[in-house]
Amino acid sequence: MPEPLETTPRAIWRKPWDEIIRSAAHGMTDKQIAQQLGLAVSTVDYHWRQMRRELGVTTRTEAVVRGLRTLADSEGQALRAHNDELQQRLGEAILRRNELEQRLAAERTHHVQAIRQWQAELRQSDDHHQEYHRMLMSANTTGTILYRMQNGPPYTCRYVSDSIQRYGYRAADFVSGKVNLFDILDDEDAHTLLSHGVGLATKASRRAMYTYRLKCADGRRVWMLDQNTEIDTDQGPRTDYVGVAVEIEELVLAGQLKPLERVAWWPPSA
Repeated sequence: MPEPLETTPRAIWRKPWDEIIRSAAHGMTDKQIAQQLGLAVSTVDYHWRQMRRELGVTTRTEAVVRGLRTLADSEGQALRAHNDELQQRLGEAILRRNELEQRLAAERTHHVQAIRQWQAELRQSDDHHQEYHRMLMSANTTGTILYRMQNGPPYTCRYVSDSIQRYGYRAADFVSGKVNLFDILDDEDAHTLLSHGVGLATKASRRAMYTYRLKCADGRRVWMLDQNTEIDTDQGPRTDYVGVAVEIEELVLAGQLKPLERVAWWPPSA
């Protein structure tokens, strides 16, 4: 008789053999195995003959030993394949995480640079606004929104920083036109700003500062101090304006800062 192979390919393995091998390994007789699997004893005996022939053994005990080894090898291969798949998915997830961290770091750097630029411009404003600037620079403000908007109706947003999420909104909704910045202003404040000429390129001054209450998505109202500057674009002079809105809610509540009663332009209009 030829020497038996170490393992038997699972391709020749038949469905009831797993249960028969394991049941026999637990000391069950063929009659008990037949009752457990709902088979005839003769059918179980037929499977034993088939297994002994395929496994290259002559006794029931040898068939159990070789069968258990075959099952273990098969399960080990399945576990190794599953582990390899998990390792691949983990590697892909790590790559995606690293890419996301790099993008977030680049975006944070961009926002920090933009905020510093606006802070520098705020510090250079005229004496009428020095108190506001000093308070803003020294206070621990908690929200800053950068934006670029069309200078005039319908006030289409070209860009809104992701920090708008702090107030319950998505930047993409503003850029797509689904939401307008004036839509999230308190109705009274929005009317006041529009009546004072915000967004109209008719004044000699190009820069403005004003305060308003921003309507959060959850219904809260938050005081903001907003400064914007009209800019020239390919479409013509003063067609857009860029701005920075800084949350001053804590300063207002603490009595350290009072909202402006009107829009302040500078240089002052003649």
